Amino acid sequence: MNNDLYQTMIESLGKDVSVFQKFVLENRKYKDTLFYFVEGEDFCYYNPRIKQYSKSTNHIDYSCDGKKNVIGVKKLIEKKCKIKQNNKVKFMVDKDYNLEKIPKGIYITDYYSIENFYLNEETIKQVLENIMEVNKNSNNFTLCLKYFKKTYEEYSQFAIKLNAFFYTIRVYEKKRKKPRADFNLKKFSYFVKNTSLDKFEMKEITYEQLIKDYKIEYNIDIEECNQNISLFKSKDHSNFRGKFELEFFKYFLNTVRNAIINGEYGFDKSIVCKYDFYTDTMKMLSQYAYTPKSLIDYLEN
Repeated sequence: MNNDLYQTMIESLGKDVSVFQKFVLENRKYKDTLFYFVEGEDFCYYNPRIKQYSKSTNHIDYSCDGKKNVIGVKKLIEKKCKIKQNNKVKFMVDKDYNLEKIPKGIYITDYYSIENFYLNEETIKQVLENIMEVNKNSNNFTLCLKYFKKTYEEYSQFAIKLNAFFYTIRVYEKKRKKPRADFNLKKFSYFVKNTSLDKFEMKEITYEQLIKDYKIEYNIDIEECNQNISLFKSKDHSNFRGKFELEFFKYFLNTVRNAIINGEYGFDKSIVCKYDFYTDTMKMLSQYAYTPKSLIDYLEN
């Protein structure tokens, strides 16, 4: 059988089955190797940490296209495959809203997703100093942190309401086995009222408008959503939806970069990197993202 035909046959199977088939072949081929399975493109975050904290010198990653498939691959391996001596397997998934039961042996992020590991003050500081080359003792550095805290607080208050809505919908879908609503219908920029650093403002959102924006067809009492607001805190973003966390992160870095280059918003005009933080953000800035102890423990053991 030629390679193209074989690949076509593999891709026609379920994603978990096709990944499993590929693993079976490579498990036979390689030795002393750590094979690890992630939801999508998350390996850009996990790969450098696996190199740093695992005891294996050879690593192979597999993109499983979703949590369900990571779990499916794990079950297939346990049921149908014997791991070659000295080879190891690891599985990593996002916690999301913690509504699903995850089998033992799979690492679950402490936060909603790995995107959440990027939006924090320490990562901002590291990027400012090491990527933008803003002197940490300068007025520009101090001003960046001031604007970060200001815009972050505005975004946080907005995100509490949005995540309460998202959570309410996901719980309803889970309990009643409904198809999942597409939360990618509206991007972060849709909800920004004023993009300037000194007057940054998110739009006011209502439950009724969100129902329309995300094309929710079933009827959920607004009181359910209001009750769920208490589950989200402005100073704890661990259960905020990761994609919006990352989008705010990108917005802030691009905005302060341009402000420094142009000498706007009180910044001293200066030359900083021209890197577009909307491009390959997770990959390019992975080394500066937060690494939780739970992940280090999972990789070391």
